[in-house]
Amino acid sequence: MHTMNTNITAQGMSLSPPNKEKESAATVAPAPSKLLRMSSSENVTGFTIPSRAYSMLDLLRYTTVEHVLARRGAIVSLKDTDTVLDSLMKMRDAEITSAPVYDVGDKFMGMVDNKDMVAYLTPLIGKEDLEEMFLRQPVGNVIEISKQQQQSSDTVPVGTSLWRAISMLAQGEVYRIGVRDPQNGSSIINIVSQISAIKFMAKNISLLPAELRVLPVVRFMDLRLVDTIPSDTPTREALRILYEHNISAAAVVNIMTGKVIDTFSCTDLQGICHDRFASLESPVSTFLMDSRRTKAVLPPISCSPDDTLEHVMLKVASTGVHRLWVLKGGEYAGLVNLTHL
Repeated sequence: MHTMNTNITAQGMSLSPPNKEKESAATVAPAPSKLLRMSSSENVTGFTIPSRAYSMLDLLRYTTVEHVLARRGAIVSLKDTDTVLDSLMKMRDAEITSAPVYDVGDKFMGMVDNKDMVAYLTPLIGKEDLEEMFLRQPVGNVIEISKQQQQSSDTVPVGTSLWRAISMLAQGEVYRIGVRDPQNGSSIINIVSQISAIKFMAKNISLLPAELRVLPVVRFMDLRLVDTIPSDTPTREALRILYEHNISAAAVVNIMTGKVIDTFSCTDLQGICHDRFASLESPVSTFLMDSRRTKAVLPPISCSPDDTLEHVMLKVASTGVHRLWVLKGGEYAGLVNLTHL
């Protein structure tokens, strides 16, 4: 059950996607010269934006998707002939959760992420030659599953407003959007993800109306109990829960104390890279500990029902997490994820 109040508006900004006809006029940002003639300040995007008479809605409408985050080198991409194993390792090494996939002729095929990998793996669990049927298959097969699950496009052209991209991301059907350049063979030149959009807005949080900044978490958190799994749940069952309920993560709850002790997400599937299929039978808490032997295990990042929208946005932006567990006395009370924000 969602408790978000979709009727809240301020400064003309609605929490619902804008009317498409009105949006079309604001899809492409004005020429930089027009912006530079106004009083301006340097923004995190690396280009100049007006500093006066601006609301968050104005900023999102006049910022184009290619400027949301400065790219750090070339975007990590995959070939549709790459194996699932190579793709998982490539994304793990680059510390990314998704990547664009191209065919042998460099034609863009689509985006693939860890959630797609879980959707491909889960129906195969329990079958013979699981490693052969999963890790050694071309990632192009995973792309087909990704396309079947998505109801909207996962790319937009250069010049699209960030507001339009956020409206797409807010529907929860896609979690990141590739920015394609029609003048360069429609190659992906940037990726706008939910987390990059949140970071952008958090950097400009002062433009958000005060009545929205103080909105308590309890007004928009998710209360579904399916977002929790006991710590002794077999990992294969935990994957099935993520797959069947179409969620990307679940809170791991200590079976003795009832407190949230960890997070199991689709990204943890990257820990299956090194011949660890037998570990799918182990408890999810054990699987997580084994897969993080080289990293410190920290308590899940969380918030309380009374925390404000501004507090939550700044915490997500500073930590880079994709969700915050809402806890009361250490026990699960709800969830705030990037789609909610």
